[in-house]
Amino acid sequence: MVLWAVGLLQAVQPHPADPLAASRDLFETLKSIAEIVAIGVGGFWTWAAFIRSRGYQPRAVITHQISHRTLGDGRLLLVVDVFLENLGEVSIALREAQTWVQQMVPLPPELAAEIEIVKHGATEAEWPHLDKVHNQDFKAKDYVIDPKERDQFRHNFIFGSDVKTMQVYTYLEPQRGGIGWKLKSTYDIDPGQPGSLSAKKQNVEAPSVEQKPGTSSEGEATQRTASSKEGPVAESSQEELDRGAF
Repeated sequence: MVLWAVGLLQAVQPHPADPLAASRDLFETLKSIAEIVAIGVGGFWTWAAFIRSRGYQPRAVITHQISHRTLGDGRLLLVVDVFLENLGEVSIALREAQTWVQQMVPLPPELAAEIEIVKHGATEAEWPHLDKVHNQDFKAKDYVIDPKERDQFRHNFIFGSDVKTMQVYTYLEPQRGGIGWKLKSTYDIDPGQPGSLSAKKQNVEAPSVEQKPGTSSEGEATQRTASSKEGPVAESSQEELDRGAF
């Protein structure tokens, strides 16, 4: 910095033989200094705004698109499409992804025998699982979605046709920047007709307060709809980008 200042002073020394040239050199030097200062100030304010808005944190939206089909052998096929959209300014690298289905109606026998279906201090019942839990663990660079990109994960669940209402749960955890995002959707089945449901969780920044997957939280996006008697109803117009299933 000192050497730069000395060099600058030498550069603006007047030229005894040409005062006009000296003035011109001084003007150009001051102009360069002003441009450098402006660039520095602009860069500082951009950086400060990025920090204040927590732009370094991953932000995302999860969407469920659910449909079902009757298999004809007393079983149902439930198709769950999970869409992840990166709304932030940084890439999202996933650490873990889980999706499962829980029976709500008819009331499972283990809950029907309970006096209190929702335990004291809880916000929802402990619904039993239907089929298996779909779980995948990722290494650091196994799965990365860049800013403004959107990806799809498809899940198939098969269970008895006696189930009328279920809850679909998805949990996605990033490698860094919070414990992740979750979405619960309630889906009703009319065994005689195909149907579909679309539910979205807006959000956005992965929460930094620790909360175990599967527990309820304020602001969770849970939507419910009856299946259409006129066939599948697509409530989401978003393009499907099928990069793979887990």
